[in-house]
Amino acid sequence: MELMDLIVKRRSIRKYKETAVEEDKIQKILEAIRLAPSALNRQGWVFYVVRDRERIQRVADAAGIFPWLYRVPVILVGCGTTHECMTNKHNSDTVDVSIAMSFAMLEAQEQGLGTCWMAHFDPDKMRKALDADENENPVVLMPLGYADEHPAARKRKEIAEIARFM
Repeated sequence: MELMDLIVKRRSIRKYKETAVEEDKIQKILEAIRLAPSALNRQGWVFYVVRDRERIQRVADAAGIFPWLYRVPVILVGCGTTHECMTNKHNSDTVDVSIAMSFAMLEAQEQGLGTCWMAHFDPDKMRKALDADENENPVVLMPLGYADEHPAARKRKEIAEIARFM
């Protein structure tokens, strides 16, 4: 599929089939993460691939208010490990993990899988749910699986509203 087709067809999915996600598809998504750019190519991240039902329950508990999250087949959780502020005053963990998760989201779409970007969680509870190291900063989680819904495209702003040509 062409990249723009993937972007146009991608939707945030909140209802998933119980079908397990094949290992080769997960590996392709992880390869997309591995190849994503990062500040100074540090690759200061670790991505948890949560498939164990009990662990999914713990991760969903840390997110708090999403009943559907308890039923997904896989949850990816991206954690930053660099903890440096870039010269523009933004945290490299947030930027780098976000870029890598965006690559993962597009590869998941290529693999016929649904996703939903989520950053609503308590970082300390998420770290505990993952048994993550103290130096791992949870940035974003992404449920992953076969969509059991097909939401319509949501209205997007026009280019004139979001771009400034100079």
